[in-house]
Amino acid sequence: MTTIKVDMSEVKEGEMEVYNIVEDFYYVLNGDLDSVRLDLKEEAIIALTVGWNHSYVHVKPGDKLYLEPVSADPIVFGVKSNPSIENKYLKSFNDLKKKVEYDYMVSEVTKLPVESFSIEVEKKNAPLRRLIDEIENDSTVSNLFKQSMRLRVIGLTTNDLSYYKGFYSRHFDEDPVLSNDFYAGFENSNITDPTYLLFDEGRQAVSFYHSRDLDYKEYESTKAFFKASINTAKQTYGEELVAKYCIMEQLSSMINFSGGLDGTDNIIAEYKSYTDEAYLNKKLDKVMKPWKHLMSGKVAPDFKAITMAGEEIKLSDLRGKRIYVDVWATWCGPCIAEIPALQKLESELHDMDIEFVSISIDEEKDKEKWQNFVIEKELSGHQLIAEGAWKSELAIAYNIKGIPRFMVIDKDGKLVSANAPRPSDPGAKLMLLK
Repeated sequence: MTTIKVDMSEVKEGEMEVYNIVEDFYYVLNGDLDSVRLDLKEEAIIALTVGWNHSYVHVKPGDKLYLEPVSADPIVFGVKSNPSIENKYLKSFNDLKKKVEYDYMVSEVTKLPVESFSIEVEKKNAPLRRLIDEIENDSTVSNLFKQSMRLRVIGLTTNDLSYYKGFYSRHFDEDPVLSNDFYAGFENSNITDPTYLLFDEGRQAVSFYHSRDLDYKEYESTKAFFKASINTAKQTYGEELVAKYCIMEQLSSMINFSGGLDGTDNIIAEYKSYTDEAYLNKKLDKVMKPWKHLMSGKVAPDFKAITMAGEEIKLSDLRGKRIYVDVWATWCGPCIAEIPALQKLESELHDMDIEFVSISIDEEKDKEKWQNFVIEKELSGHQLIAEGAWKSELAIAYNIKGIPRFMVIDKDGKLVSANAPRPSDPGAKLMLLK
């Protein structure tokens, strides 16, 4: 039996996910010190995720490992006492990756012509490839570890390349012309190799690649876009584990960013009918859980917020009218971009029985900035701020992980949609007029 004990006293988020998608296990650790016991038959690379931070440890059957932070900002866990050669390499990779990314400015290098950009990506990752060469030539390291680290660098490079098209288009208001071999490093590998799923770099690469040519602006709704992304995953990766992972990721995004669970019953049921992997099902269930009480027809959770004058107001105080809620912040570019469309929508529906409620989740230190912004932009409707920002009653009750976020609530205080179309989407007006 393999035992992994983790010192999580420095973990502020409260929990750590411990998993391996290929071997198909998934655990959640809590508390300052927790552990997991694994019945491993062969060596494995275990992923440990805290929030957005990823750590990895190499284990063999019968190992008894004690993991603790080996670096901070971001926090990374590893074996400090007598680490194996593989775990030493994992730490070296992490330290080197942090170093090569320190001076690499995506916003700047994506202004370069495509050939020059590709050269910059190669230069940036050259030290990591040299480390991989060292690992390849180390006879004490297993083939599994060599293969996984090789694909890890290919995944990392693919992710670097993935930023080019979007950033270039924003810089120059036109799409770049990519060469046929732009993604050759990834395409020349076995793109369905489940080893890609061992590291976050590989998971990101396979998730990006299958939908790289899709443009959400070409779809009538975000849900239609995610359905198209699911189809490209099937077309690109067939019935392999990589395909199932990518579809789970797209379903999760569809739920979180395109209306919650409303309208997803059939597609989720279909996915679960052919997906036996415990990890994938548990991850999808975890995404679904906070949305179950936010489905259309459910009573909208009540919450309180603060007016510009410092008075407290509750959602339930507005009952009797249809409500369009905008959750935003002064630092959020996409939120600011929606303001003109929101003002236009409010003007067009001025005579309707609709309340427009804008709730900022700016931090307390930025409260004055929020007030000045509201005054300067002459924002109308109910202008409120949620005390506690991301930890406010509003953010927790409505599972708000990203903004802008819009919601529609009917006259009886029931949810029409806990993740409604943005005002720039014609669907918002249609929903409000129903």
